[in-house]
Amino acid sequence: MNNPTIAVIRGDGIGPEIMDATLHVLDACNAGLDYDFVEAGVAAYEKLGELLPQPTLNAIAKHKVALKSPLSTPIGGGFSSINVALRRHFDLYANVRPAITFPGTKSRYDNIDLITVRENTEGAYRSEVHKANIMKTTSGLFLNVGREVAKEYRDIACNDMIVDNTCMQLVMNPQQFDMIVTTNLFGDIISDLCAGLVGGLGLAPGANIGSNVAIFEAVHGSAPDIAGKGIANPCALLLGAAQMLAHMDKVDLADRLRLAIRETIQARDRITPDLGGTGKTHEFAEAIAERMQG
Repeated sequence: MNNPTIAVIRGDGIGPEIMDATLHVLDACNAGLDYDFVEAGVAAYEKLGELLPQPTLNAIAKHKVALKSPLSTPIGGGFSSINVALRRHFDLYANVRPAITFPGTKSRYDNIDLITVRENTEGAYRSEVHKANIMKTTSGLFLNVGREVAKEYRDIACNDMIVDNTCMQLVMNPQQFDMIVTTNLFGDIISDLCAGLVGGLGLAPGANIGSNVAIFEAVHGSAPDIAGKGIANPCALLLGAAQMLAHMDKVDLADRLRLAIRETIQARDRITPDLGGTGKTHEFAEAIAERMQG
């Protein structure tokens, strides 16, 4: 039986470095994946004159799963967000962002384990800015539908909050939250706030999931200021890869990867400077790979 193939976008800035590190770990633990490398972002624009070439879209549609490093959108008029374009093209309506405390990081809190599920293609991110208690059309609709769905799952505790109170509660007592389901704009803000609670975007993965396609990524930017220096933290993309593995029914392997990341950070074994170490990107990945193999 052939290995499943995923589309791989190496990205811009630090993207190629953290992607190489991530694929090294996946190969070291025998994840059983084949890779179809495709172009997007500034790298694609320089080579092909397009930020999001049609062959890339075709490959993602064919394989149905993609792993993506950060992409840069050129500064200036006429360029729209590549990430937004991907979400809309494939109708990736759910953005799933876990925020989990890793011992040994600069986390503000202990014992946080929550997920933000953000509506990814519609709503205020595209047009207005509003709250359900003020602007009832879209936020109010989202709230009403959420309440109706909750009635069908009475074994799951459900509460609703206005977004400003949610942000305050996250800062005061984040452990009270398990999962936050919200609209596009508010999810964009809240998910970054949650990342800040557990040490920053260097530990923040994201999954963009639709009915037919799923794209997994690190949610931080391409960090051109440190590109090529070999000091980028690969953990966000590795955690995105763990989400991808679980999506592909490789749940045990996903759990092993998360555990290896946790143990490596806790042991301060070859960790990168953003985590307080002196390790290089590939050294950090090697330390994680060794624990996956051990």
